[in-house]
Formats: sequence, C-alpha cells, structure tokens
Amino acid sequence: MGFNTVIEGRMKIQILTLFLIICLTGPAWARLGETEEQLIARYGQETGKESGSIWNKAVPDCIQFQKSGFFIVVWLLNGISSEEYIAKNDYIREGKHDPLTPDETKTLIDANAQGHVWHKVKSGTKWLRDDGAIAVGSETGFDVKSKELMDANTAASKPVPSSLKDF
Repeated sequence: MGFNTVIEGRMKIQILTLFLIICLTGPAWARLGETEEQLIARYGQETGKESGSIWNKAVPDCIQFQKSGFFIVVWLLNGISSEEYIAKNDYIREGKHDPLTPDETKTLIDANAQGHVWHKVKSGTKWLRDDGAIAVGSETGFDVKSKELMDANTAASKPVPSSLKDF
C-alpha cells in the first residue's frame, strides 16, 4: 500500500466522520427564534428555569438543558429564543478545561445559520450573521445572540429622563 493511498484513506475517514458529526448533531442544536415548546421538543425537559430582571438591562427568561454531553442555556425574549450558550458538561460541572473543538464550533455555526450567511469577524472566534445576529466561540463554550436581544439591551441601557428635577 503506497503513501498516497494511506493519505487518501485517512482523508476519506476524516471527511466521513465530519459529515456524520454534522448529520447527527446539527438537528440537536437550538435555533434563534424557537419557542419554549420547540426547545423542549428538541432537548427534552429543561433542567432549570429562571425568570428575572436587572435594572437597565433587558433580561429574558432563562432555560437550561443537558443533552448529548452538552450544557445548553437558552434565553427567551418575548417567548422566543434570543440567545443560546453551549458548553461541554464536563467544563461546567468540573471546571476543567475542555473547550469545543473546531469541528464542534463549525457544526454550531452551521446549525445556527438558518438560511443566513455568517461572516468571520475575528480570527475564527467571532462571527456576524447577515441579519445582525452574532456568535462568539471561546475556551468555555459557544454563544449566539439575536439582533433583537442586542437592540433590547441597547434600548434598556439608555438613560431614563428624570421627572424629579423640581422635587
């Protein structure tokens, strides 16, 4: 068996493995714009849920899931997914450094395209979608935010005119 045959065989295995990962995990990732019911159908029952607000910041409801070795946190703004954070369970539970692989990050970017195009902004760790959504990959996980959430946070951060001037 020649050297080129071995290389071609390994290349075919890598391509097939990547294709299999994308096929099996792509449908498992949340999508911006999904409702709570759609998220539960995708992931199963939530493992945690919180509602809250912080002064001068749009804070949506937060739902947590665990699926296929990943910890998923989804924030709902007006009942739909507006931000999603995904990390490996081991990183969250044990605090150990187990970052997403480049293939896992690519799978998440592709799964969250939703008919839009992502443009790499910064050396492979930040992407901007043509509809204004943003994604950031880091050592701890993957985070994707909708433009609607970013706009809501900007609006909530604006100073409120005081009606107590002459009080």
